[in-house]
Amino acid sequence: MKVKLGDVVSLRKEQILPKITSEKIYVGLEHIDPGEAKLARWGDISEVKSSKNLFYPKDILYGKLRPYLDKAVIASSEGVCSTDILVLSPQKNIVSEFLVNLLHLSDFINFAISGTSGTNHPRTSWNHIKEFHFFLPLLPEQHEIAEILQTVDQKIEIEQKKKMLYEELFKSMLNQLMTGKIRVNNIKFTEI
Repeated sequence: MKVKLGDVVSLRKEQILPKITSEKIYVGLEHIDPGEAKLARWGDISEVKSSKNLFYPKDILYGKLRPYLDKAVIASSEGVCSTDILVLSPQKNIVSEFLVNLLHLSDFINFAISGTSGTNHPRTSWNHIKEFHFFLPLLPEQHEIAEILQTVDQKIEIEQKKKMLYEELFKSMLNQLMTGKIRVNNIKFTEI
């Protein structure tokens, strides 16, 4: 069925002064990697001074500043975030893991960009993005789609780690070969 984002997601508007709590994590735009669905790092809440948005597990943290940067992640714990992040709370008929991938679609990104205001710091708004139309599958299909995409994402992550290991091996061998620490005739290429 075709729906608008605002039909299946609500904007969480709870704010909190970080001084009141110290056990929560802090997420700023700098902690959200473009195109990633999972939050990999966060900041120290003790360094935050002003009022921030509160979020809960399974909420989606969406960066409204410069939407072309494609910043949207699923919250895995409770915390506070920058006011340049919209806290999107999925309703019962949409799965968080499906929703976060929807927000990474180029159609959605282009839609968000089309509603920006400001030249130096262009921002989109909830009032604009809640009008985004999309096809919403039934819950079982949403779960399947999310699982398939998560599996592919895990495989990409494994391959990226392998690539990093090979790059480290290359640098080490380059150094050892070029400085004469090891000789070419001492290397068995089947071991590489």
